[in-house]
Amino acid sequence: MIYGLIAAMGWGTSAIAATKAARRSGTYTAVLSSQGAGVAVLIVLAAFFHSSLDSFDVTTAAGLVGAGLLGLLGYLTFYRALEYGAAVGLVSAISATYGGITTLLAVIILGEHIGGIGAAGVVLAVTGIAMASASSPATAQPPPIAVTEPIVGVAPGPTRGRSLSRAGIPLALASAVTYGFSGLLLGDFSA
Repeated sequence: MIYGLIAAMGWGTSAIAATKAARRSGTYTAVLSSQGAGVAVLIVLAAFFHSSLDSFDVTTAAGLVGAGLLGLLGYLTFYRALEYGAAVGLVSAISATYGGITTLLAVIILGEHIGGIGAAGVVLAVTGIAMASASSPATAQPPPIAVTEPIVGVAPGPTRGRSLSRAGIPLALASAVTYGFSGLLLGDFSA
């Protein structure tokens, strides 16, 4: 439970930092910087803990590469949703439903079983996200116009009066789906 709380605090803090980075420097620069730092830390940890690659075979390597590429796509869509000015809490909540997607995929593809409470939790999470992302016509805002950005992936400079946009919601959903598939592959091949 302690590790779960630490992870939740880390994810929450990183969502705020990701939002600032994506809106200031653009999606690609923000993802490259954050993932590059992550790779550097992992290399140091692997050297420190003397990690072995003896259990790697072609199938495992291909599965983990696939999981990594799907995870990268998840990060790109997540950061892009934040860059578009979507509410951080909403984008984070939508993308966090990847756990339900991974669970559903594990049941369908791997034949795993979840109990009634687990199934109810998945249904409630999906329903809650659908309700949170729904908007009435009176409160809906038009998406930002992409042609105002001179280079794809480079965000316009931050402005103080910037209103929240719902344009990032489809990207947040795409992030949840790609993270879900990545989680399935990571769970299956990391064992």
